[in-house]
Amino acid sequence: MKVHKTVVTITVLHTEPLGDLVDVLGEMEYGNAIGGETERVHVDLPAESVREELLALGNDGEFFND
Repeated sequence: MKVHKTVVTITVLHTEPLGDLVDVLGEMEYGNAIGGETERVHVDLPAESVREELLALGNDGEFFND
């Protein structure tokens, strides 16, 4: 199985502190913030990098080991 990594950067203008990503997206869509995607990078991960990338995201490193 091939694992891909996509990093999406958004830029948001707002007047109040923002919470987690769900809150940020909600404020952009329905609230008092405006923003949009400003960059997207897509790479194919080498198999030997997958566990490290999973750990960096807070996973136990076993997500794709079905």
